[in-house]
Amino acid sequence: MPAPTLDAFLATLQTDRTRRAYGVDVRQFLNLHDVIRLGELRTRPADAIRTMVEAYRDDVSRRDEAGAVTNPRTVHRKISAVRMFLKWLTGVGGLVYYPADLGPLPSLAGAPKGGTLSRDELRSLLRVPDRATLRGARDYAILMLLTGCALRRSEVARLRVSDVKVGFVPTLTVGEAEADRREVPLTPAVGEALESYFRTGLAAGLPLGTADAPLFTGADLAAAARRRLDPAGLPTALTGDAVWRIVRQIARTAGVEGHVTPHAFRQAAIALAIQGGASYVEVQGLTGHRSAATVARYDRTPPNRRPRRSPFVDLGSPDERRR
Repeated sequence: MPAPTLDAFLATLQTDRTRRAYGVDVRQFLNLHDVIRLGELRTRPADAIRTMVEAYRDDVSRRDEAGAVTNPRTVHRKISAVRMFLKWLTGVGGLVYYPADLGPLPSLAGAPKGGTLSRDELRSLLRVPDRATLRGARDYAILMLLTGCALRRSEVARLRVSDVKVGFVPTLTVGEAEADRREVPLTPAVGEALESYFRTGLAAGLPLGTADAPLFTGADLAAAARRRLDPAGLPTALTGDAVWRIVRQIARTAGVEGHVTPHAFRQAAIALAIQGGASYVEVQGLTGHRSAATVARYDRTPPNRRPRRSPFVDLGSPDERRR
C-alpha cells in the first residue's frame, strides 16, 4: 500500500474550495509540530496526538498583535479539518494510535451567527442597485443569485452564459468540477433578474450571446470589458473577491449594519428555505454541501415555529382516492 499523503486526503473532499481551506489548515497543523513526512505520525502515542491537536487549537485561537481574537467559527473549522484528517489517516493505516477522545470542538459562543440577515434587510439590500444601468442590472442579478439560489461567491464568479438553461423550468448549472456540478432551479424572481441583465448587457455590447463567455464581468461598461480579454478573446470574468466588494459596497449604501458578505446571503437563503419547510436533504442537493448535517447548522427556526406536516402519503385523502 502506498504511503498516505496530504494530497490523497484532500482528494476525498468534495469541492476545490474545501480542499484549499483544509489544505491550509492541515499544513498549519503539521508545520506547527515540524512534521515533514506523514510517516512520522504513524506510531506516535494517542496522548501525543491529543496534545498536538490541543496545541494547534491554542495556536489558532491566540490574539493577534492588535489584540483581536480569531473568529470562533474559523477556529472551529480548522480543528474540524485536522480531526477529519487524523481520522482519515487512521483509516488508511497512517496512524496507529488514534485518540479515543480529542475533546469537544471549540465553542461557537460569541461567534457571529450565520443567516442573521432578515427579510427586511434583504429587501433593503436588493433595492440599492439601479437596474436601469448595466452595473446595477449586473449587481442586482448577483444579489438575486446569492439570495434565491444560495450560491457561493466563487460559484457566482465562475458562471458562464451556457450555465443558464432556459426551459419549462429554468435552471442554473453550478459547480467547480464536473463531478460536483449540480442543477439549481431558478425562481421567477431570479429568472427575471437574469433576463433583465441579459437585455441590458446585450444592448451595451457584452457577449452574452456567446456560450463560453463569463456571465459576469468586472467592468461597469461593455467598452471597458472588451479592453480586458482572456486568451479566448472574451471579457475577463468577475472574481470572487470582486463579488465580495460589490456586496460590501451595497451593504454600506443600504445602511445595513453588521458583517454583510456574500456568505451572509447564502446563510440567510438556506435558513429561510428551512423555515419554509424544506428538508435538510432537499437543501443539501441545491447548495452543494457535503452532508445534510452541515445544512442543519444553518437552521435558525425555533422548534415551536417549524412547519408541522407529515412527510407520509395520506392514502385516505380525496386526491389519493381518485387515483
